[in-house]
Amino acid sequence: MLVPAIAHAETSAPVSFKHAGVLYTYTVEQQGEQKVLRGVAGTSREPFELNVSGRWVDGTVGGSRVSFSLKSVRRINGIVAVERVAAR
Repeated sequence: MLVPAIAHAETSAPVSFKHAGVLYTYTVEQQGEQKVLRGVAGTSREPFELNVSGRWVDGTVGGSRVSFSLKSVRRINGIVAVERVAAR
């Protein structure tokens, strides 16, 4: 089902942070009840897109499918870490 709110989506200014020597840069777009994080990681600028809705996150990182529960996400010194990722 397509979400009509896409036409009214709001995108954040780019966010950047460095963790374990890797620079992450991304934007957050609110699309109805869902947030979409789009960005790149590292000097290779590996692309990622994560769709956060309800209690679940799924998307792609470097062309590989990922999917994980928000329960597996925790913050470490302001950085979000994922304990378990299921590749699809």
